[in-house]
Amino acid sequence: MNVAQEAEAWSIFWEDQGVGKTCLITSDLLGQLEPEWARFAADLPDRARVIDLACGAGTVGLRLIGCRSDLEVVGVDSARVPAHSEPALTLLSSVRLEALPFEPRSFDAAVSQFGIEYGNVADGAAELARVLEPGAPICFLVHHAESDIATDGRMRHAALRALDSERVYEAFLSGERPWLNAEFEELTRQYPRETMVGPSWTYFQRRLVGNRQQREKAVENFKDLIGPDISLLAQLERSAVPAGRLEQWLAPFRSLGFAVDASVIRSVAGQPIVWKIIGHR
Repeated sequence: MNVAQEAEAWSIFWEDQGVGKTCLITSDLLGQLEPEWARFAADLPDRARVIDLACGAGTVGLRLIGCRSDLEVVGVDSARVPAHSEPALTLLSSVRLEALPFEPRSFDAAVSQFGIEYGNVADGAAELARVLEPGAPICFLVHHAESDIATDGRMRHAALRALDSERVYEAFLSGERPWLNAEFEELTRQYPRETMVGPSWTYFQRRLVGNRQQREKAVENFKDLIGPDISLLAQLERSAVPAGRLEQWLAPFRSLGFAVDASVIRSVAGQPIVWKIIGHR
């Protein structure tokens, strides 16, 4: 998929969500991340103007404003994101991190939660350096490749790609129920935790009775249904940062004069949750 198609997948996702909703975050995880934003908000200068990169539905912006009513947050996202009624929060759709529509030195701080890593980090860092005031603080919570979110995402991505495969489509288009059932029995064995396998099996079974042309149309409809999820999972898999690539990921910021440090926020059990990237322009 190209950049526009990837953004469209996110637009479809956010249409089903709403203002303040989170992506890929359980309530337990949210409880561990929210204090990070409270601490960051507490240290910002009075009436600071903050840019939220790849803002989604504005979760981080709402959290910052909830902690500090004097703040102004402008969120940008390449997707179409939900409207809202919070006067101190502006969400701008269809804005790429690599081409920010702001004057130099427009912002006093920058934040991102599961966002900045999805773009071109080198180009995004250059744009961020341009629009931030010197000394502006930054805080990014970035997908860790060994987090539960990333590892579960890789497993689900593999399962959905197996559903969206020529093996499944050939079995269905043949009209032969035993062949189709054999394919799905194997998928059930390989991916016992994937909730899409059962509904997909039902979808194809119910449409076996049609003619070849009707079955081909059913395949196209299925691809349209499953395609956005596959795109989002592929983007997650590509963007999650492993420990061995962290320094490479940080290099564009350091080359532009950012002072940045990285640490890992972990669960109570010690499992990595996110990379916490903090520093200043």
